[in-house]
Order: sequence, then C-alpha cells, then structure tokens
Amino acid sequence: MRYFTQGFFPAVFLLVAGAFGAVTTLTDETLVARIGNQCEILTDTTGRLNIYQVASSAKSADFLPSGEVVPNLGYTPSIVWVRFTVKNLTFSNPWILKAAFSRMDNVEIYTGDGEDWEVQELGQSLPFYARNIINRNLLFQLSLPFGQEKSFYLRYHNSVGMVLPLKLYASQQYQTHAQEEQLIFGIFFGFMLVLSLYNLILFFKVREWAYLYYCLYITGYGLFQFSLYGLAYQYLWPAQSWWANHNVPVFLAMAFLCRLLFTVSVLDSRRNAPRLHRALKALIVPFALVAVYLLLVVTDKLPPGLVLGAGSVLAVAMAGFAAFTFAIFIVNFRSLGKKIPAATTLMMAWIFMVSGLILYALKMLGFLPSNLLTEYGILFGSIGEMCLLFVSLGESIQAIKSKARDEYWRQQAAIHAFQEEQIRSMRLELELLKANIHPHFMLNSINAAIMWIREDPQAAEKLLHALSMEMRQLLRFVGEKVIPFHEEIRICRLHLEVMSLRHDKSFTLRLEAVETDEKIPPLVFHTLVENGLTHGYAGREAGVFVLSRSESAENIQYTLFNDGRAEDKGSGSSGLGLKYVRARLKEAYGEKWRLDSHAVEGGWSVTIEIQKEPERKVPADAIHRSVLAGAGPMA
Repeated sequence: MRYFTQGFFPAVFLLVAGAFGAVTTLTDETLVARIGNQCEILTDTTGRLNIYQVASSAKSADFLPSGEVVPNLGYTPSIVWVRFTVKNLTFSNPWILKAAFSRMDNVEIYTGDGEDWEVQELGQSLPFYARNIINRNLLFQLSLPFGQEKSFYLRYHNSVGMVLPLKLYASQQYQTHAQEEQLIFGIFFGFMLVLSLYNLILFFKVREWAYLYYCLYITGYGLFQFSLYGLAYQYLWPAQSWWANHNVPVFLAMAFLCRLLFTVSVLDSRRNAPRLHRALKALIVPFALVAVYLLLVVTDKLPPGLVLGAGSVLAVAMAGFAAFTFAIFIVNFRSLGKKIPAATTLMMAWIFMVSGLILYALKMLGFLPSNLLTEYGILFGSIGEMCLLFVSLGESIQAIKSKARDEYWRQQAAIHAFQEEQIRSMRLELELLKANIHPHFMLNSINAAIMWIREDPQAAEKLLHALSMEMRQLLRFVGEKVIPFHEEIRICRLHLEVMSLRHDKSFTLRLEAVETDEKIPPLVFHTLVENGLTHGYAGREAGVFVLSRSESAENIQYTLFNDGRAEDKGSGSSGLGLKYVRARLKEAYGEKWRLDSHAVEGGWSVTIEIQKEPERKVPADAIHRSVLAGAGPMA
C-alpha cells in the first residue's frame, strides 16, 4: 500500500500538471508554430538547478504559463527554464526550433525522460562553428515522429536581455524564411557599406572632414548592428566568441563619438554656438575614454578588479546614451533657432535614430513586447537616419559652397573695381608702363649696353641711341589724349630696334595700306607690339609685325599681326597690357570701339575696330545762302 501510494499520487499529479500545460499540435496546415504562449517558465534565481531537479514532480508546479507569444523577461541575471510539449500530426520531420536570438550567451535543450536526458548546447559564448545549423540565430533540430508527443526543456542564461522568440518551423519553410531574412539584411548592410565607401572617396577628393566623420559613423553604427544581429559573429570572427560577446558597446561608443564630431562639423558649432561647442568638446572626451576603456576590456588588457560587471556596463551605456541624446538635441535646437541650413534635416535624422534605439532598448529591458517593430525598428530608423544625414551633409556643403561663391564674387568685384579705378587714375600718364613694364625694360637695356661698351662699342652706341630716342618719344606723349598715327608707328619701330639690338635678333614692322594722318590714343600699338615680343618669340631669331588698315562706311579697322608662336600666348584677354589698351580706347572713343585678340594661322592677330562719327547733313538752302554771302560752300 505504501509503494502504491508513493507511485500513484505523483503519477496523478503529473497527469494533472500535464492536463493544465498546453500542448502545441502540429498539423499539415501548420508550417510555422508559435509556442511562446503555450510554454511554461521557471526562474531559477540561484542558478543551481539541474535538469533532474527541474523535471521532478517537486518543481513541476513552479512552472508558470507564459501568456506571451514572445516571452520577454527583460534584463535578468537569473537562469530561466522553459518547458513545452509538442504533438506532431504531420509527416514533416525534422522540425527547426528557433530558441533564441543571436545575442543569447547560452541556451541548452534537454530531450528525454526520467533519468535519460540528451542535451544540446548553443550560444554566443561558444565558437560559431560548433553549431549544427549555420545561422545567426540559435536553432535546434527536433526529431518529431508522426503521432508522437514530446516534452522539451530549455535552459537560458544571458547577461543583457531575456527575449525568447520560440517558434517551430517545418524544415522547408525555415529555408524560405532564412533566405528572405538574408536578403533583407544584405540590402540594408550593402546600402550602408556603399554609403560609407562613397563618403570616404568624397573625403579624399574634397578634403572635407564632415565626410570622414560621416563615413566613420556609418562604419561604427553599421558594425554595431552587424554584431547586434549576430551577423558579425557568423561572417567576421566566428572563432572569437569572447570578442563577439563584448564588441557591441565598443562599436556603439565609436558611433556616438563620430556622430558628435559629424554634428559639430556640419552645424559649425564653433561659429554658430561657441558655448555649446565647448560643452560638446568636453563631452567628446568622456566618450573617447569610454571607447578606450571598452577596447581595453574586450582585449583583456585591464586587471580583473577594474572590469565592471554587466549591470554597471549597462548603466554606463544608458548614461552615455542619455548624454549623447541630450547633447545632439540641444545643438540641433540651437541651430534651428539660428536657421542653419542643415539643422532641420539633422533634427529629423536624430529623431529616427533615437526612436529605433529606444524601441530596441525598451524591448531588451522587458518594457515592450518583441515584435517586428521593436526587433527591427533600429534598422528602419538607421535607414531613415543615414539618408537624412547624407541630405544634411549635402545641404551643409551647398551652404558652404554658396557662401564661398558669394565671397568669391565679392572679391572679384572688389578686384575689378580696384583695377578699373587704378587704370582710370593713370589719367593718360602711362603709369601702367612706367610702374610695370619700363623699369624692367630700361634696366635690361642699360645692362646690355654696359656689357657691350668694351666688347662692341658700336653696338652699345646704337642701343643707347635707340633707347634714348624711344624714351624721348615716350616723354613727349605723357598727358596727351591722342597723337598722330605716324608718331605711334615711329615709337613702335624704335622699340623693335631696341629689342633687336638687345637680343641680337631681327624684329621688323611692315605697314599695309596705312596712309593716314589720323590721331589715335598714344602707345596702343606700342603696347600690343611689346605683348607680342614678350609672349611669342621665345627661342626665335626673327619676327615680323604687320599693321594694316581698312575702312568701311561704318567703321575703321586696324589689324596688327605677328608671326610669333600662338600657343605661348594664351588668350591674352586679362593681361595688364590689354587692360591699358582698353582703357585708352574707352577714354578716346567711349563705347564705340571693339577689340579682338586671337590666334590665327601662322601667328597672332589683334583687331581694333572704331565706329565712325555720323556725318551731319547740311540743308541745301543753307549752302545756297552761304554761297550768296560769299563764304563759299560749306564742307
């Protein structure tokens, strides 16, 4: 009787407990079964319970129904046990159990009965290649023959958050799910990689530091999420389980630091908010120290006594995130008040990023349920933030370019006004030639004569005579508005004679159809001849200048051609010599002239076209009266 009682009542108890525990039934219509709300949970605060104790009748009543599709216990240092029962009424076998997300430190599944238990172990604390199913999530393969009912126990331990995405997949169905998931991650992280490389290239091309900060921020934040979802452990460091379990805060600290630097650079806080800029600089220092500390921790370079526990690290991370969020908000708010171009877009980007992080953090702490929004909201927020940050960077660079362009045109206008004022102030006294051309010309000519006095006195005499004649002519024309055309020709030939003697070359001026006593502004053709000598005859032994004149009913045209090398001259449109020529023509003829300087076949041509003054017509009766008065005809 005693043995009957000892065996009967536990059996009845187990039957009753089984009756209250829900059973997940798999049918042909069930390709994905959610078992989170049909399982039971036991929290082991001591961490000392084993499978024999947990599966005993004494602990069976301590299991509590979950009631959640995705059980979320938040941050807990305790060991969590999960019990569920499955009955398979399909011919699909095996089935895939999604037991945990990638960030779970350790999860064990126990299959069996009584004293005979089989255990499988997975987790981020183990090398990645120890997994039977190669996937970022922690997956177990369950053998469920048709018609059988099995109970399973799961043992969880995690240092950050306890979220249990308990799902059963038919094998083929999970392959489809995994492919879709990989495609989504591939698009997201491929986008971030391309954006990072693009901004790195832009930094090397334009040397704008905001592009580098943006590139480093994308890299740090991308690695943070790549590790957060277990992909870095799968693809980058599958054998480094310890590093995979501790690298998330390092990448997050790096991302926060670069985000601060990017914000400071784009909003130009040094100029727009000096006090906030100093505060941000002070905030950057602790972020850098935290990043270095975390790096030393994960590389095992600190004594054990200086390494903070998981709770302390979580508190530091939350404090850093709060300080980071507050700093970005204040800077953006102040910039909005000053109507800085990129401030609005940066504020929107900040809202996207913070919203995604807050949703994920609240899920991990157990305040929000695990669903599509809380699980992947950080990805959606990142996409919105990255796009908006790139737009804000473009707005900032555009504002800088616009400001630089306006400054450039202001400088150009000031330079142009100064040059025009300088030329006008010369007042026909040849200040341009005396200040910029003739000192150089005179010194070289006199030095050449000094060298020839002993070696070739006759050549020195000719050079000094020609030079004195040219200087005499120049001094005669100071202050004159116009001079006779033949005087201009004479001074041009004197200058060619001086240059021929100085360089032991032959420069000549030939006239074609130039027989006129017209008056022209002084030193116009002299300046053009000098330009031609300066720019077109390097390495040449001789040169010919041809001056021609043509006339039509509307204008008079002068053309000065030289056979120098046109490729050595450039356009010649912005030199001081041509500015002087234009100033002379404008003073003499107002707006009734045109100057064209360009390369032609065999040399260079400069054309000056001057409009004729319209002739005044005298009435015939006025001429008749003049003749009768004996004054003769009026011309």
